[in-house]
Amino acid sequence: MNSIRSIQLSEEQYNDIKRVVDLNGWLNVFDRYESFTELWCFCDEPDQNALVEELIGRFHYIDENMQFDMEKAVAKKIEEEWGLIPTNTIITSTSEDGEVDGGAWAMQQLKNKLSIKLGWKENNLFSSIGIASHNILPYSTIVLIDDFTGSGKTLVNKVNYIKKIIKQKNIKEVLIKVVAFAAMEKAKVNITTNAVPELDFFSPLVMSKGISSYYSGKECIAKKNLMTKLEYKLSDKFNYMSKSDYKFGFKKSEALFQRGAGNCPNNVFPIFWWPKLKDENFRSTLFKRIK
Repeated sequence: MNSIRSIQLSEEQYNDIKRVVDLNGWLNVFDRYESFTELWCFCDEPDQNALVEELIGRFHYIDENMQFDMEKAVAKKIEEEWGLIPTNTIITSTSEDGEVDGGAWAMQQLKNKLSIKLGWKENNLFSSIGIASHNILPYSTIVLIDDFTGSGKTLVNKVNYIKKIIKQKNIKEVLIKVVAFAAMEKAKVNITTNAVPELDFFSPLVMSKGISSYYSGKECIAKKNLMTKLEYKLSDKFNYMSKSDYKFGFKKSEALFQRGAGNCPNNVFPIFWWPKLKDENFRSTLFKRIK
């Protein structure tokens, strides 16, 4: 384990932290041990520590091997289950021109998982949805790719954008399919209700809410109150962001998801990534988010 430079721990705290880290090995990579120690000491009462331990245990931490399996699952869905072929299919990230975000990253990851034998080429693949929209042909399929969707709002908007282009250009018989490497259950419902049918949406990892899906009634209220107290200790604003917009994660997603050293989704509980305290001092966070 890494050394703790600035936090004095009791024997009980040290043993508790070691136990949680031993059970969740990803806490001991990318210097996260120190950040987790700070988070543990951020708690004011044992019930808060217990909640943090529960949430850490439910975290979907995606390492390189897991990511590879997810990418292969997406490629299999496209090629085998959907039966799409390069002659009438384009695949695009959900990113806008020039954006460096999860959609662009996902497109790059998928690129080398598609079968060369089937004839996939770079002209089938687009890093920008804007450019892709000008390459839609009649009697074809367009697949939208994103790395993670928390509420489904962005993907619904992207599908509506494509539908608008298709209508404006009067392009006949175009199928739209949507892929997210990871998705919240709420996002899946939103997408399959307001964008594409369930058969045309795929995610190899669909996740439930970190608190609401595991508790009910008074116990759920009590757990949420513990989280509210923890979030209260964070600064009300950081850069352009208001903490109130991210209570329990954006759109109250209660997400517990992180892809390696990647950018943390804002749908994740802010205690895991919000970088400032109420007194405006910076804190060491388990995950980083730059937007």
